[in-house]
Amino acid sequence: MSVVITGGMGFLGLHTIRKFLDEGHEVVATQHSARREPAFLKDDIGKALHIEPMDVTDAAQVNEVIGRYKPTAVIHLAAPPPRGMAALPEYQINMDGLINILEASRENDVRRVQIASSQTVYQGLPRGPFKESGLLPIESNISIQAHKKAMEILSLHYATHSGLDVVIARVGGIYGPMYQTLNHPIASMCYAAAHGTTAEYGRGVPFADDGRGYCYVKDCATAIQLLDAADTLPHRIYNTSGGPASNMSNGDIVATIKKIVPDADLPLQPGSAPNAVPDAYQDISQAGTDVGYHPDYDIEKAVTEYIAWLKENDR
Repeated sequence: MSVVITGGMGFLGLHTIRKFLDEGHEVVATQHSARREPAFLKDDIGKALHIEPMDVTDAAQVNEVIGRYKPTAVIHLAAPPPRGMAALPEYQINMDGLINILEASRENDVRRVQIASSQTVYQGLPRGPFKESGLLPIESNISIQAHKKAMEILSLHYATHSGLDVVIARVGGIYGPMYQTLNHPIASMCYAAAHGTTAEYGRGVPFADDGRGYCYVKDCATAIQLLDAADTLPHRIYNTSGGPASNMSNGDIVATIKKIVPDADLPLQPGSAPNAVPDAYQDISQAGTDVGYHPDYDIEKAVTEYIAWLKENDR
């Protein structure tokens, strides 16, 4: 069986490739601009792993790649860069890219298409845990939140009218090897711990008593693979995050990292933010029941591996 993974050169894409290869699949990873060949994939390139240039906004190119490989599944992870971009190209990548993937998959009899959504769709809810069945606010404060909600609605509507099997994976709080950003507290903390620096945070110093759900990237890749492997799925939307075990306060996360690097300099603000959302993590029981997804990495196991990788690879 073969699978096309759009956005395959991205952070989640690279780890999802590895998971599908480990499960015996032939993988076609699409590349738009940057190409990365991490050590954990190099030996597979040109064998079970094929890298194809593809712009998801180019319908002919999308149809050519999917038509040539005839995959059993398409995992649509391609997204605009996290730093953001102008409104029109961002809209085109999200919306034109979505319809091109869906239509090419329908025309080429793809068994299942999986669309990556985001935990940001839950922003605006007063408290968690966040369940797939919960009603989402119409308002969106950031572009990814708006686009992901729209992509969910439109892709499921397309599925209803076309008969295409579409499933939504709500990815949440991922971190791990091949990733570094000041906007992710755990990533910033682990980088500082690995390199003996003071943690810097792109969105301000976190509060010690606050927290949100996180997910080690290898666990998220496992969830995506399990959703593809199921013969049938009783639901259309699944949370693919770390679940209740990841619902730790920033203070507890710092304490965990200090078990590994005792002198790590990881500043926090005392107390809790005025707008903190209680239990702000995704409920993953639906994926557990339907496809047997259970994260393998708790916070301690995850940050231990991530810090070790950062010491060797930087980012």
